[in-house]
Amino acid sequence: MRKIIILNSAFAQALGVMFRKRLGERVFVFPYPSKARRLYQTFFCPPLRIVALVRKGDQSADVVFDQVVQPWRFVKLPKTDLVVEMAVEKEMNDALISDILAEVREKPHLQEGGVDPNTGIQDLIFALLASAVADIRRVKAVCGISGFGQVDAEIVQKRFAPWERGNILASAGFILDYSLPARISVPEGAVFLSEQVIELENEFQEELLAAAVAGTPWRKEFSSDCLRCGKNASWRFVLPSEGFPPELAWRLARPENAIPLCRDCARKLHFAKKEQMRHDLVWGLWGPRFEALQSWYWAVRGEGAYRIPMHWDKETYPLWPREFGGETWETGSGAIWCAEPRGYQKVRRTKAQAKRLKELMGIVE
Repeated sequence: MRKIIILNSAFAQALGVMFRKRLGERVFVFPYPSKARRLYQTFFCPPLRIVALVRKGDQSADVVFDQVVQPWRFVKLPKTDLVVEMAVEKEMNDALISDILAEVREKPHLQEGGVDPNTGIQDLIFALLASAVADIRRVKAVCGISGFGQVDAEIVQKRFAPWERGNILASAGFILDYSLPARISVPEGAVFLSEQVIELENEFQEELLAAAVAGTPWRKEFSSDCLRCGKNASWRFVLPSEGFPPELAWRLARPENAIPLCRDCARKLHFAKKEQMRHDLVWGLWGPRFEALQSWYWAVRGEGAYRIPMHWDKETYPLWPREFGGETWETGSGAIWCAEPRGYQKVRRTKAQAKRLKELMGIVE
């Protein structure tokens, strides 16, 4: 069954379909508020079909570009206000255009996006390659490698967070692709180290790439006001990460597993001593998002009836399996377009969750 996904945030549009092995029935739509020439890239993407549309009101649109594009390419698009990415075998037709326009009408528009089409493609490639080589040089410096030395797995795991390792892994793949014959010349040492990084991170490759797009630090961007009294607070975590390898534990460092409390309120609530109270606090605050994270937690630990689905698509659902959450941010989706951390204000709580949270916060109606 076809699924139309509207990428309606800067985070989602920048990520696009990167790191996906296949697109299947999913159709990804990039809406813009005005028509302009745009430059797209397919780095870290599978082969895909890119279609540019020009909307004529809310009911129809003209196709101005429709091509199959291979990975590691730049694509210059004519003036467009709606770009679609989908599987190679899919075709744009009137029925699909109608469905896309109907979905777009329900979503807010973004500010202007995309890369200036006047930018030289060679300049962009060199900039991306320089960034990738810089990532590999960080590994070399941290491991104290000279010449063609070996990457120390223990040092890499100790010095780099999982999301950093995911970015480094992606950079290593980029370097190896562009080191192939007939492509840009890459330093031999960077190629040698990139091969080691790919081999080193092979076991947790999917987890690290998921962390790269969903596990980056968030707390500095969130309010640190105490949920109970409004004073300056700390984010306090509930589900413990002890015993989890770092390649998995990054999910437990997300906001869905934490609540902002000041020291005085934490003491009054006996936060450190009462496990059930801690659970009820974060359950009431984050509602279905915490329930989905907790389902993943129990499944990894082999507790209760929860099990990790055999075919968990981490490319599309990096936070937790689709079966554990809803379809939207508010209902607990673990999808990549819901991975950017947001505040807890719009979470769709049940009456029981809202009531329990009010009780614990001392607000009894």
